[in-house]
Amino acid sequence: MSVLSTLSLSLTLLAGLATTVVAEDAPSTLHAGSHHHLRLSLQGMPNDFDIEYDNGSNPVTDSRTADSAGRLGIGYFWGGGRPVSFMLGAGLELTGFEFSGTGGEYKIGEAGLFVEPGIAFQPAPWFTAEGGLRLGFGSVNVDIEDSNLTVDDTSYGEVGLHFRGVFMVTRGLELIAEVAYVHQAFEYEYDTGNATIKETVTVKGPVAALGIGWAF
Repeated sequence: MSVLSTLSLSLTLLAGLATTVVAEDAPSTLHAGSHHHLRLSLQGMPNDFDIEYDNGSNPVTDSRTADSAGRLGIGYFWGGGRPVSFMLGAGLELTGFEFSGTGGEYKIGEAGLFVEPGIAFQPAPWFTAEGGLRLGFGSVNVDIEDSNLTVDDTSYGEVGLHFRGVFMVTRGLELIAEVAYVHQAFEYEYDTGNATIKETVTVKGPVAALGIGWAF
C-alpha cells in the first residue's frame, strides 16, 4: 500500500472516530479556547539519498536507498482556537537512518531542534487544518560499521513544508495525520590512510506522519 493510500485510510478512520466522539460531546466547546498543544509524532523519512564523495581530485555523486529511516518528534504549538489563526511550533526531533555505502554499513543518528510558523484553519469544532514552514538544525553522528574509519560528529540543516489534519476526538485529546516535503543536508569527513574523503549527503522527498496531542 502506498504512503498516500495509507494516509487516506488513516484520515478516513480518524474522521470517523472524531465524528463519533463529537456526537457525545458539546461541539461548540471541544476546541474552543485551545491555544496550547503538546504533541508527539512518528514520522517516516525519505528513503533515497544523494551522496557526493570527494577525495580532493575526483568528486563522484551516487544515489543510495536507506534500509530504514524514521523520526520521533515532540513539540509545543501555540495558536488555534479560532476559524483562522497564526500558529507557532517548536520542539525536539530524533532521527535515524541505516544504509549501505562505499565504506560499509552506515548508521546515522540525529538530534535536533525545529521551529515552525504557520496558519491554522478550523472549519469545525472537531477538526483543524494546519500548514507551516519548518526549519530544523541539529547534530549528526555517523557510525560506519565493519570498518576502522572514524567520523567526527557534524551538523545538519533542514527545511520542510508540513500540512496536518488535527482531529479533536475528545476534550483535549488530538489525533494527527500529517504529510510534508523535507530537504535536509549534511557533510562529514574521514581519513582512509591514503586520502581524506568528504561526503555530502542530501535527503529530500515527501514523508507522512501520525501523532497524538493534548490541547489546553
